[in-house]
Amino acid sequence: FSLRIKREVIVGKDGIMVLDFTTIPEVPSDDHVVIKIEASTLSYRDCIEANKLKNNVRSSSFSGGFDVVGRIVRLGINVRRDKQFEVGSLVAALLMNGGGHAKYARVHRDDLISVPDSLAPEDVICIMASYTTAYHAIENGKKKGVPLTGATVLVTDAGSPVGLACIELAQLEGAKIVAVSHRRFKDEICGMNVWKWFQTDDKKSWEVILGKIDVVIETRGHHQFDESCNS
Repeated sequence: FSLRIKREVIVGKDGIMVLDFTTIPEVPSDDHVVIKIEASTLSYRDCIEANKLKNNVRSSSFSGGFDVVGRIVRLGINVRRDKQFEVGSLVAALLMNGGGHAKYARVHRDDLISVPDSLAPEDVICIMASYTTAYHAIENGKKKGVPLTGATVLVTDAGSPVGLACIELAQLEGAKIVAVSHRRFKDEICGMNVWKWFQTDDKKSWEVILGKIDVVIETRGHHQFDESCNS
């Protein structure tokens, strides 16, 4: 899910107040840049943080959005000197503390990813939100970086955006996929030519794959962790 940003949005007690600020923030250090955000994400993590805001666990100044794509509008001295990036460059970044729902974000140059101008920001942000996570999950599951060619890979919560991305990327490496998901995702997942599909709560069917899995990509969390390990 991508959200295209036009203005800075502040949520108040009486509803949503939209403010259109024209002042560009200063860079906090010589190694930072300021980007004007063109697209950001609205994710499960945003919902978790919003609940903290609701329960007064987090500061009211918090702005959600942990993945962003935008154009550089200010450069730190070191960034300008090294010609690593230029004003107007399209970049992507992961904001560990949020802030992507604001109009501008200040980002260290080491956290920036250069994006080709030919790509639409809303397409890039979707790749960041799902495929980047899937890519790292697959890389962490490899043995000494060896491709997954011929390996049997179990993907849990396979109908989620990250799960679908894991299936696609693992298949590109030649892996054989065992997918576990809710029934409503069965047709879409089976349409990706997976080896086997199981319904999440049909644990009896899992017995046929016990001990036959080379890599488990667990995207569902603790709810399914034991079953995944047993496979």
